[in-house]
Amino acid sequence: MIKGKNYNIVGKLGMNHGIIDITGDYDIKVGDEVILNDISPMYINSNIRREYI
Repeated sequence: MIKGKNYNIVGKLGMNHGIIDITGDYDIKVGDEVILNDISPMYINSNIRREYI
């Protein structure tokens, strides 16, 4: 979520990177807060350790 709007994840999320499709949204700038919530485990790199609480 960026500025209250949800966007699609492209590929898998890694420890230091991720690709979010913001095509056509020119209101987003470098430094804007990105909130990752309710992400399916299939989008997260399998090498990242999981902790379930």
